[in-house]
Amino acid sequence: MMKTPLVTVVIPSYNKAKFIIKAIKSVQNQSLKHWKALIIDDASTDATENIVLPIIKDDRRFNYIKLEKNIGISAVLQYALNKIDTKYFVQLDGDDWLEKDALQLLVHKMETSSENAAVAYGNLVRWQQLKKKKRKKLITHKQLQDKYDFITYHPMFYPRFYKTDAVKAVGGWSTNVPHGGRYSEDRQILLKLIPHFSFLHVNEHLYNHRIHDTNNSGKENLDKYAQVNRYLYEKALKDWGNEYEPVFTWINGRLKVKKLNKKT
Repeated sequence: MMKTPLVTVVIPSYNKAKFIIKAIKSVQNQSLKHWKALIIDDASTDATENIVLPIIKDDRRFNYIKLEKNIGISAVLQYALNKIDTKYFVQLDGDDWLEKDALQLLVHKMETSSENAAVAYGNLVRWQQLKKKKRKKLITHKQLQDKYDFITYHPMFYPRFYKTDAVKAVGGWSTNVPHGGRYSEDRQILLKLIPHFSFLHVNEHLYNHRIHDTNNSGKENLDKYAQVNRYLYEKALKDWGNEYEPVFTWINGRLKVKKLNKKT
């Protein structure tokens, strides 16, 4: 008898035909074999569908859905959330890939923890294509101390492995934010979760994040990310009791919170 899967891998994708095979193969090659995968194609205009369908046609663990119109990453994840029926899910962007033991280690961390956890995350390698050569960098995350620690912690967590009921309890992703939820969907949901749940760090390389010319987080969108992040930080701090004033700074063209000043 096949075990009931505990986790769904959600792969949101928009025009990632060039990269998505590696993402799919990294899921199929997981040491944990009992999982589901949900590919949400946000109305891609490239060859994504023609590439994906032959790869997954004999693998019933996969479900591919192509949307009729482009709705943006937050709306895509909310759409996926409404279809998930597993205890956990993890976001895998269509241009990234997982390490072989990622799901096994993340499930184990959540299943063996006594904490009221909503998120588990690991370490990652960031791959950047620089003309004719690639550059890679290992990013080792830390265990957060509290919700305010997250405000001033700049690197984004990868992978983001969620407890489904927890995400549903806070309402999931909203498009009622600047730019309709098309930017900083990761920070949005984590700021909603962290006042109510703990986050668990797995100190292993679990994820590979690809930097390339067509990333949504490219230089041309930095101002939009800044607007969204400022809104998210200020809203979170107000919702948490309005005890601190954020001091913003710019680091490598990105808006960050340098420190929090206690209000008097």
